[in-house]
Amino acid sequence: MSRETKTRRVLRHLLNGLELTPKEAYLRYGTMRLGAIIHNLQKQGHSIVNLNPKGEYAKYKIQA
Repeated sequence: MSRETKTRRVLRHLLNGLELTPKEAYLRYGTMRLGAIIHNLQKQGHSIVNLNPKGEYAKYKIQA
C-alpha cells in the first residue's frame, strides 16, 4: 500500500475548496513546512493564493 505524500495531501485539501493555515497543516498532515509545499505547488502551475498576506499567519486557498 502506497502512502500519500504530505504535498499530495495538502493539494487534495486545497482542491476540495478548503482553506489551509500552517497550524491546520501541522495538526492534520504533520508538516511544519507548508510555505515550502505551497511554493512547490505554485511552481507546478497551481494557482494558490494567500488570503491573509499582511496578517500574522498565512491562509492558503486555490484560486478559482
